[in-house]
Amino acid sequence: MRNLLSAIGILIFGLMLAVVIGTSKPAPEKVVEQPPEALPVQAFIAEGTAQPVVVTTHGIVEAEHRIDLVSEVAGVVTRIDRDFIKGGTIKKGKVLLEVEPTNYQAALAQANTNLAQALEEEASERAQAEQAKREWRDLGSKAANDLFLRKPQLARAEAKTAAARATLRQAERNLAQTRLTLNFDAAMISTDAHVGQYLAPGSKVASLYAKDDLMLELPLTQAQLEVLNIEWPISDSAVSPTINLSASIGGKVTSLNNEVRHSGSIIDDKNQLATLIIDISDKAALPGLYVNASITGAPRNDVIAINEGAFHDKRFVLIADADNRIQFRAARQLGRDGDKVLLAADIQPGDVIISDRIPLATPGMQVAPNIQPAK
Repeated sequence: MRNLLSAIGILIFGLMLAVVIGTSKPAPEKVVEQPPEALPVQAFIAEGTAQPVVVTTHGIVEAEHRIDLVSEVAGVVTRIDRDFIKGGTIKKGKVLLEVEPTNYQAALAQANTNLAQALEEEASERAQAEQAKREWRDLGSKAANDLFLRKPQLARAEAKTAAARATLRQAERNLAQTRLTLNFDAAMISTDAHVGQYLAPGSKVASLYAKDDLMLELPLTQAQLEVLNIEWPISDSAVSPTINLSASIGGKVTSLNNEVRHSGSIIDDKNQLATLIIDISDKAALPGLYVNASITGAPRNDVIAINEGAFHDKRFVLIADADNRIQFRAARQLGRDGDKVLLAADIQPGDVIISDRIPLATPGMQVAPNIQPAK
């Protein structure tokens, strides 16, 4: 009995000791959940005014008129100009080559002789016709036949004179063609004649192009036309877009003078590209030169240029709202401008547009925008 009471006492003491120890243990600290840290992002503010959009394209300078020069006379080439070589420059009026002129000088002399004879015969026939008129008048008759008045003979003499004049003009022209010249500045593409060579009429002498007739065809996609917001085809009364051309010449980037001629009236059926035709007036330009073009269209306020990575899922633009939380705005890609994509989006003036790529962006995500000037 005494042992039982001792055991119960020990048990009660142990329980009391456990309670004391439990109540004296410090309470665990409460963990306060911190809101997630805002994600730093680069952003820019949508402008409140319409801005012109620039698109880029490129093309190769071409000679508008490439000409195959042929000889109009026959003969042996007796002289060629030192610039009559591939790549040579020929000034207006300069003699490219000469053909032996002896036969054509003789033909010209004969043509002059024939004309003199024809003029003599015409003068004689005219005098006889006047004499016939007087004789018929002296006979007292009012009506006379044409043969008596020598009208057919005079008409034949006049026709012979006209033919002699035409032959003389042809002989003069043939002689002039023995000295081949151009009426414009040109550059030689290739040559096909040399001293001692016999040329027949129609023989190809050279290929060349007019230096003042250089052009550039700039291809534009349908999306680029939409971005530019210009009338197409461009009418004579429409305001032409501003075009800046640049090319690398001798290791230096050079701007090229240009003028919009017209827009192509045909859309390529294979790739649906439109074409802008540019006249190149810059003396530094040469056929074959690769040219970069920046085209500035009409101002518009619904297009933005943004890093491709910031075009979320190729469908959305991310906006930071007044609480710096992400919102999604639908957008449509119109084209590219260098390393940027051009988007048409529902953007309002003052909207904060996030230009960084955010792979796991979700609506309502907290961000810390670093506002940069709009580009």
